[in-house]
Amino acid sequence: MLKKFLTTAAFLIGAITALQGQEPKAELVGEPVSWVDSTYEYHPTPLSFRDFYEIHAPRSGDPNLNAITKDPLANTGIHFAVGDQGKVFKIDGFYGVVQDSAVLLNGAYNLTGVSFATPETGWIVGYKRDNWQGLILKTVDTGRTWIPQSYPQFPGNIAVPFLDVWAVNENYVWISCAHGYVLWTRNGGLNWYRTPAKPGGDTHYGWLWGVWAYDTATAWVCSDQSGFVVDKNYLK
Repeated sequence: MLKKFLTTAAFLIGAITALQGQEPKAELVGEPVSWVDSTYEYHPTPLSFRDFYEIHAPRSGDPNLNAITKDPLANTGIHFAVGDQGKVFKIDGFYGVVQDSAVLLNGAYNLTGVSFATPETGWIVGYKRDNWQGLILKTVDTGRTWIPQSYPQFPGNIAVPFLDVWAVNENYVWISCAHGYVLWTRNGGLNWYRTPAKPGGDTHYGWLWGVWAYDTATAWVCSDQSGFVVDKNYLK
């Protein structure tokens, strides 16, 4: 177990407040993505862990679920879970029931991360299944609709999957990506930026599977390559 733990790299990132040159502008694109396949299940009493696990027992052909909100939406007990083929579940954590389910963007994307800043405002990230192109979706109505957000191109115009997201608040959000990249925004996703340097260095191409932000200036990401720690001074 210790060996497995040591193979996961942790990087500490400091957001740079001043960027060189003109800030790339990213505008909202596309139409709102509405809920489909709406379902509702109700159980009159709280469920045990085993009962909750068996609400949707795995079936042949079911897509993988990849992420769930780390904490319930404030004062609601609601969690969101996301997975492959565009699947999203809205879960009542008090009663252990699925309130809603959705297939976003016709199932063309695998969804890998979800985080909410408020009960209304949250983000989902993932990538397109046929070309690995990253995806950012934002909601401001507790997941009833999702709006795609654009972001700067990566060097060489390569396709980069987005793997995890952490919303510090409605303005500051971090995204960890494949190939060692990290994105962040300070205005709710109107503009997305790459960190000026890869946290693992220019030659680091590991997939950053997880991100957690301490505050608006500091975040941790973990990688499937390397085994060292970089503090925030690395990016100054």
